[in-house]
Amino acid sequence: MIALLHPVQTSRDHGIVSTVGARERNQVRTWSALRSAAVELIERHGYDAVTVEAIAEAAGVSKRTFFNYFASKDAVIFDPAPNERDLWEQLAAQRPTDEPAWASLEEFFLGYSQAHRDHLARQRRVIASSPTLTRLGWAAAHQYEDFLTGWMLSRIPRTPASGLHARSLANVAIAALSVAFFAWSPADGVDALDDLIREAFRAVPIAQVPPGATPHAITRSYA
Repeated sequence: MIALLHPVQTSRDHGIVSTVGARERNQVRTWSALRSAAVELIERHGYDAVTVEAIAEAAGVSKRTFFNYFASKDAVIFDPAPNERDLWEQLAAQRPTDEPAWASLEEFFLGYSQAHRDHLARQRRVIASSPTLTRLGWAAAHQYEDFLTGWMLSRIPRTPASGLHARSLANVAIAALSVAFFAWSPADGVDALDDLIREAFRAVPIAQVPPGATPHAITRSYA
């Protein structure tokens, strides 16, 4: 999955109830200010020309504060928002337990696209503006791997190979979404991205075969 430039969710977004205190809210505000400053500066000057010092200054904080929140300049672009995992968990919980795992992953990412649809066009333009960001975006996508693997482990039958199968499903799903995201032109609208996500998922029929399926069943899935 391509790592998106995650907006910070408010307590009202997606039905998530915020329980954070004043300190946590201040931390989220600082995180969001740094992310917004970075995106605006990169849009204006290009990724390579923007420094950590410039991002910190635009956000009204020190360079030291920047590194309290982000390990590097690319991290300010690709790290998930502080409460992004709440959204992941909610999207996973919405999928029926008897739904095929691959179908659940597809719907998970369609829901993810829906949740971020007000920001996706800008995100795509920022990432596409720099070969460095494009390369880093592919690599950063794997920050989602452990969450998706754990979710898939709870959804598929337990076998000696279930861990391998779950991680394989997670990685193939991440790749399918990344391919769709990079193939998408914001000029076509966000609905076009959803169509590309569906096409990318349906282009991987072997991922739809249940664990333990026979070679004959896998072969038939390509027919």
